[in-house]
Amino acid sequence: MWTWTPESRRWYAEAAAMSGYHAALAAAMAPWLSPSWDVADMGCGLGFLSLAVAPLVRSVTALDTDRDVLESLAARAAEAGAGNVRPKLCDVLSGNFHRRFDAVICSFFGRPGRDAADFLSHAGRVLAVVRRHSSPSIAPGADHRGGEDDASVREALSASGIAFFARDMDIEFGQPFADRDEAMAFLAHYDRSRRTPEERSARLDRELVSRPDGSLYLPHTKKISLIVYPVPAGEESRTSSRCRS
Repeated sequence: MWTWTPESRRWYAEAAAMSGYHAALAAAMAPWLSPSWDVADMGCGLGFLSLAVAPLVRSVTALDTDRDVLESLAARAAEAGAGNVRPKLCDVLSGNFHRRFDAVICSFFGRPGRDAADFLSHAGRVLAVVRRHSSPSIAPGADHRGGEDDASVREALSASGIAFFARDMDIEFGQPFADRDEAMAFLAHYDRSRRTPEERSARLDRELVSRPDGSLYLPHTKKISLIVYPVPAGEESRTSSRCRS
């Protein structure tokens, strides 16, 4: 089970602040949402996607099991004037969650293909964000929450007879650092493949970019799929389109 740390919360927030990732993802979801809808963001984490979706719908209930990230989201929502974002401490996979919404968002959360029927018991529509097959993470082990990739979700939905729309997206979501020591600490934090410090340093030699203000940046293109289900007959698409930000 993924656990946030003070360092991982800070790193993610800093990356999100300088990235258009969540805005691009919300824009891709917009055609599948309605301004009158109440939406749940399951496993919302720090809630940057919840905040990006909030202007598109009536309300976003941001669900997570981590009290600290929800408190962080509540403060960020208040600062942004997003009164329709409602953080809620809840384990939606416990079997004891029975609320229903107009739509649920599952961004790198749960198994939206295998457990499609369970997700649909909570909403009329599911918008799932999953990594693409064989897509590399920014650091080994960083894709801890994504239990399924796009190929397995599509296969499971097809086997269940659920019509779906799928869109592939390539969006930049790299990591800024104050200095090289912080970059090394980042790689060490997420590295589950037991690379040596020398190997991590060699990677930084190859990929780390110096910015005009003296800070550093580790580029990373997030290769994801937005999979929406169910959709009316004739609107489903198994031919991916590409979006770049």
